[in-house]
Amino acid sequence: NNKFSFKNLYSVNTDTRFTDRTGTKRVEDEPTITSSTNRFFSKNNIYTGQLIGEHFLPESKIKINWVGSYSNVKRDIPSERRNTYEYIQYLDGTQSTPTANFLVGVVGKDSPGSIFTSSNTEYIFSSKVDVSKKFNFSDNFSADIKVGGITQSRNRKFEARQLGYIPFNGRVGGVNYGSATLSSTIPTLPNATIFNASNMGILSTSPKVSGLTLYEGTKGSDYYDAEANLDAGYLMIDNVFKKLRVVWGVRLENYSQHLNSKSIVGDPVVVDDSQLDLLPSVNFIYKLTKNQNLRLSGSKTLNRPEFRELAPFLFFDNETRFNTSGTPTLKITEILNADLRYEFFPGNGQLFSVSAFYKDFKNPIENQALANNLNQYKNAD
Repeated sequence: NNKFSFKNLYSVNTDTRFTDRTGTKRVEDEPTITSSTNRFFSKNNIYTGQLIGEHFLPESKIKINWVGSYSNVKRDIPSERRNTYEYIQYLDGTQSTPTANFLVGVVGKDSPGSIFTSSNTEYIFSSKVDVSKKFNFSDNFSADIKVGGITQSRNRKFEARQLGYIPFNGRVGGVNYGSATLSSTIPTLPNATIFNASNMGILSTSPKVSGLTLYEGTKGSDYYDAEANLDAGYLMIDNVFKKLRVVWGVRLENYSQHLNSKSIVGDPVVVDDSQLDLLPSVNFIYKLTKNQNLRLSGSKTLNRPEFRELAPFLFFDNETRFNTSGTPTLKITEILNADLRYEFFPGNGQLFSVSAFYKDFKNPIENQALANNLNQYKNAD
């Protein structure tokens, strides 16, 4: 009458990619060609553990099930490296020397010598309990009543750094160093040697020649911490009356979400939302014959924005070359669902069905395409 389970899963997976891309940047009589490389490595660690209890009380015929769980997710991109060269394709079939165009104070997706690192850690605690009992009022009428509740807490911390190499700049020893004093040979060096230590800092004071330096381009929006808490309870009744079965109930959910970050210019970005929702559901199943059913169901469900969809962090995907950012003002999507289905069971393990469904979305969350290769999560009309 009592059963206990302890389940654990630990998963480690990595992703290693190298991308070499060449394409036309500007189409002219003598087009400008861009050649870029990207070295990407990510590591994902996922742990989840569950303690489960199942109990049956013989005298009252009551079933009790409960689960307590803990999960930890960690995703690291320790050092994504990008480098970009440009050259001109002349009409006579020759080309100019590939050159990395370093700019003072500019790092990012298309800048040569770009470095991106990030760390994302999340903890999830949850517990739930279900209690059910079946009542037989007659041979043709019964009710299986189930009540339960769940509580869940999620906490996440995300931080990224944007680094890159730029011309060494500043006033040293009464001399102004910058793009004008950058060695003319360094931007034409290949990937293998362009970022050697010998190409950093001041290379010569007479003549005045400088190299590269590492620049911090991290913005306030490259960090956020967030938490979400859910408390819910439900009542479900499963009625059987001759050929008709009705499964109906309601779920009450209290949800709160908090996020702290900054905008690109450093202004505080705070999300502090909470919402109480009543979510009804009903499912009618009519047994036409021994092997045919007719189903009709309706429900209200939700789609809540994820932390990533709320955070103002701007993520660049090298494969698609899209920037994607979140929107702190996203609203929860409310969905009304209706479904009509005919089912026919010709034999064991066989099913033939015809369905029609209807859904109505209020404030659906979509990843919308904007100008300049920018995507942003928004509530659609």
